[in-house]
Amino acid sequence: MKATLKAFTIMEMVVAMLLAAIAIGLTYTVFSIFTQTYGDYTRKHQLLAIPDRVEQLLSRDFDKSTNILKTDSGLICESNQQLVVYQFSRNYILRKQMVSDTFRVNVDEFEAFFEKSPVVEMDTTNAKNRIDELQLKLIIENQPITYHFLKQYSSANLMPATYAVN
Repeated sequence: MKATLKAFTIMEMVVAMLLAAIAIGLTYTVFSIFTQTYGDYTRKHQLLAIPDRVEQLLSRDFDKSTNILKTDSGLICESNQQLVVYQFSRNYILRKQMVSDTFRVNVDEFEAFFEKSPVVEMDTTNAKNRIDELQLKLIIENQPITYHFLKQYSSANLMPATYAVN
């Protein structure tokens, strides 16, 4: 009586190895696509994190301010509790409050308006430098992105103290 040994044939082994190679190739391809997509997402998120933070802070300062004035190089946001100064340069935005923040972004232009009229000439009186609208254009990866900020003043903030009624 001959004893038979149970084993796979060469053909069965080749088919199993071929299927394993196809599965490994598909897994590697999916992993590569996922890694590249995640890397692109992370890079884009990091690229937009600074402009998003600038937008968040400017929006908050516009909302909390009782008076916003244009200066030669930026803005002054006045409120009852604090004074926030923004300086716009070609390569950065500087925000001074109690602590200074520097945001490394490319500023293409910033335009200030009061009641739809551009505020271009600096005057010695604060009333002439008051703004209610800011248009800020940043350059990110050679693409211009425009941010728009609006301030609605109360009548008490717009009336000079000389006209106050007792």
